[in-house]
Amino acid sequence: MGDGSDADARRFAVRCGEVQLKITLDAKWQRKPFDKAVVEPFIRSYNKKKPDDTVHADGLVSAVADAGFGCIDPSKPAGEAVAAGVSVVTLTFGPKDVFSEPRAAWVSCRGVELKIGPLEPRWLRRPFGAVVIERFVQAYNARADVPAPIGPAELSGVVIDGEALDAADAAAAPTAQLVGPATRTIALLFGRDAPGAREGVPREPRSRRRSARSGCGASCARSPPACRRRASFAGRTGG
Repeated sequence: MGDGSDADARRFAVRCGEVQLKITLDAKWQRKPFDKAVVEPFIRSYNKKKPDDTVHADGLVSAVADAGFGCIDPSKPAGEAVAAGVSVVTLTFGPKDVFSEPRAAWVSCRGVELKIGPLEPRWLRRPFGAVVIERFVQAYNARADVPAPIGPAELSGVVIDGEALDAADAAAAPTAQLVGPATRTIALLFGRDAPGAREGVPREPRSRRRSARSGCGASCARSPPACRRRASFAGRTGG
């Protein structure tokens, strides 16, 4: 896009499988959303080359930059999404209805559990660090019953359904890569935290928890303290 004469133009390759498209974004195109400036032109090029295996914008699962930049937020301006120094952006597509199944999970840290989701596709394409970690930290620190605030920079580990992940790798990964339709629990570890006895252990079905513990119904005002420490920030991630 543009004539390529702009000294500040961003030049990089966009890939999906064996198809590659070289893109140059001048200042005008850098101000446009990444999905308009990069994803849509690539889809047109890809579908011309692969008419029997076309992809659709709704099927975009993730966009990942090389050089250690990680997951790209497609809603950001292209010039912000594709940092200087990026040479290759890899797009991953699924079926058009790839996000038709709801994706949600319980996120826990230091005895506090908050539910995320169901997550909209635009959130699933964004970095896990921004969608899950940062929003959990905000919700956690806003509570009156936590002993001390936590910060994203202190993240030392992530455990998803019992599987431990590197904190930095998880934060940079597309949310869709880590939060699947079957994902149930996400434990965040900060500082010297170690996984507790139930960190990352799949939760019992809600019906069983309600029958085993009183006060877990709709009215949390009369719930035991342990129940009041569970909440939801689905509204923060769904809007």
